Order: sequence, then C-alpha cells, then structure tokens
Amino acid sequence: MTSPDPDSRDERSRSFGAVADDYDSFRPALPPEFVAAVGLREGDRVIDLAAGTGLATRTLIDAGIEVIAIEPDSEMRNVLQRRSPTLDVRDGVGEAMPVSDNSADAVVVVSAWHWMDHERVVREVARILRDDGLLVIAWNGADQRVDWVQRLFELRRPYRFGDGDERHHPRSVVLPDDAPFTFVADDAVCWQWPRRVDDIERLFTTFSGVLTASAEQRDAILTTVRERSLERVDAHGTVNLPMWTRYWVGRRTPRPTPSS
Repeated sequence: MTSPDPDSRDERSRSFGAVADDYDSFRPALPPEFVAAVGLREGDRVIDLAAGTGLATRTLIDAGIEVIAIEPDSEMRNVLQRRSPTLDVRDGVGEAMPVSDNSADAVVVVSAWHWMDHERVVREVARILRDDGLLVIAWNGADQRVDWVQRLFELRRPYRFGDGDERHHPRSVVLPDDAPFTFVADDAVCWQWPRRVDDIERLFTTFSGVLTASAEQRDAILTTVRERSLERVDAHGTVNLPMWTRYWVGRRTPRPTPSS
C-alpha cells in the first residue's frame, strides 16, 4: 500500500481553507440514500473524519445519527461550526483522532482518504471503533462513466494529485494485512445534481489542483468548463449533472476476549 508524498499531500490538502465558504456552497452534499446503503442507522455514534465544512456531516445528522466531526483546517472548521452550532467539532487528523478507545459505531471518511497516511489511520480507526463497528470510505463526485461528464472533468486531470482517479475509487482501499477488518461492501449510490453553469464553474474553483494552479492555467480551465457546460443546458437553464457516491465498507473484527 502506498500513500501520497507527504509534502505535496499536505500542501494540497490545506489549500481548501482559503475557499471554505465556496467549498461549502458549491461542493455536493451526500445523497440521503447513502446512509442506509453503507449500513448506518439512526442513533449510531459516528466519527465524520476530515469533515470539512460539514457537507457529509449534515446528511448524517438529518438521518438521526450522533456525529462527532473531526477537521484539521481551522477555516473549514469555522464554516462547519457556523452551519451546525451545536455539533461536537474537534481539531484533529485521522492519524491521531481526539476520540476515546472503543467508543464509536462507525468512522466515515468522504472524499479525503487519498490525503491520509493509511496505515496510521487504520490503526486509529481500529482503536476507536467498537467491536463490529464500520469503517466507511467514500468519494462523492461526478459520474465520469458518462461520456460528456468525463470530457468535462478531464480538464482537471493534468492538475490532479498523485494517481488521479485511481485514488478516488473504492478499489484504491487496500488495508494492511494485519488490519482487524473484514470486507463488507464496495458499491455506489447514483443520483442527479441540478446545477447552473455558474455553479459548475465555481465547483471547479474548489478542486485542489485548480486552487494551486497558476492564474493563467486556472483561467484557461474555467473558460473551457463554461463552454462545455453550456452545451448541456436544458430549457430551464439547468445542467443535470450525473453523480455517484462510491463507497467501501469494512467491519472491525471483535477484540480477543481477555483470558481469565
């Protein structure tokens, strides 16, 4: 199992705070169907790891789940706390979570697994999960199996981090051989996201590769994004963007019973 270069990973992962409000406004929330699809239930205590501005968090809360949100970026946390003022929000990273041992029913990581040191995070998740608790790793984005969507989102490919799409797919989840988890599911929820052309253009400005590109590169990307999005506008001025929320689910194996 390989992880991204730490220096490049940290630079890219910390680029979102500068556009935290736009991130919250123009990135997609999780579809409600996701909760049941991955096996979460009302009343579960769930850690939303790398919660960002709370796009996944609010879907979990709406489903009656008790959420602790962990996010390392202060600007992202500020938006998250402002949007959900009563939420338990904690400063932390997946490699060292400020959560007690054996205390959570699930850990959910949405569109952030590729930023993490997987071996260290897996150890931390195993520590805080209750026996039979779930590790849910997901990516929420445009469905690039659709030809015109693939052509639109290929614009960001030269600026993608690491292995690009391969790091944003359940098949990229490879746990250490000794990780105390059993495989549960690798699937996706498909849905439609109605967007205006301006919304799609602003969405691209929240991608790390676009954020860290030069001004000239960024302008070129956004001009082409607008041109290609305009080709898909319906009679109501809307682009119906096909989406899929891909997920991988593992279950923590029970801890050994102490010898008497």
